[in-house]
Amino acid sequence: MITSFMNGGMMGLAISAVVGPVAILCLKKACTIGFKSGVAIGIGASIANMLFGFVAFWGLGAVSSLLLEHADLLRIFGGIFLIYLGYKSFQLKDIECVDTQTVNNTTYVHDAMIAFVLTLTSPITILVFLSFCSAFGITSLSLHEALLATVGVGLGSFAWWVLLTLFGIFIRKKMGTSVIKTINMVSGIVIIIFGIVSVAYGLKKFW
Repeated sequence: MITSFMNGGMMGLAISAVVGPVAILCLKKACTIGFKSGVAIGIGASIANMLFGFVAFWGLGAVSSLLLEHADLLRIFGGIFLIYLGYKSFQLKDIECVDTQTVNNTTYVHDAMIAFVLTLTSPITILVFLSFCSAFGITSLSLHEALLATVGVGLGSFAWWVLLTLFGIFIRKKMGTSVIKTINMVSGIVIIIFGIVSVAYGLKKFW
């Protein structure tokens, strides 16, 4: 049982450490808004990773097959969403005026939901989990073991997001407002590029 938990934790940490749009978004939120916003992104992504992990651990072949069958549509939807988020980055003009005291809990819930949706619309994650299961010799766990491994995924994933958020806070405190504005603009461009690539891959099937 402990082995399942530890394996899940290592998988969650390894999968989250891959640089992608959610990681860029987490760093951006930590730099421009603060710690809670970055952590909210991490919570949303961690919950999505836990769902993917549970599907892989418990051997829910029908669910994973359904996700992979509609992978292209998910990529298109996720890509459009990323392009929108990148565009919104350019509307944040006065970063120095963004204060955590003026950000309410609704904003944090919104951030978590964004990360959750973005992670869910990346069906490649389920393939990564299945690959890890194969590498660790995990076939189909019992429900109890699958739940333990899933909790491990959540904690391992969340640990990474907290570290990334702390790095963003370090940048926020040490760098000037002009540097943070530049980071915000660059991250917006990178997110848009991720979105365009995602849409292009999704549409490739229909060409």
